[in-house]
Amino acid sequence: MPVSLGGTVNPKKVGDMGIDGFTFMNRHPIQVKQSEHIGRNVVDNFETALRRAKQDMGYIIAFSFGKGAYEEVAEAKQRGLHIDLLTVDKLLEYEEPAGQGKLL
Repeated sequence: MPVSLGGTVNPKKVGDMGIDGFTFMNRHPIQVKQSEHIGRNVVDNFETALRRAKQDMGYIIAFSFGKGAYEEVAEAKQRGLHIDLLTVDKLLEYEEPAGQGKLL
């Protein structure tokens, strides 16, 4: 299912504490990785960033994710954190619903 997050860029370029931006409506943290096969450690670090920001939901966007990333997301969910792993392909598939404004 294609996804559109909309959003804003984190104004801090250095010292952003692992958060690259925020969703438009709910201000959920977003982290973007420009690589493939993202692993468990990236998800674990993002969990820390979510807790530091006092958030319980966020998104990691990358070209692809490894098995360890999905396993860590499942474990994080048991600890009360909801992290969605989104591939760039899924974001690029998104089509605007007829009659609605542009979301991206």
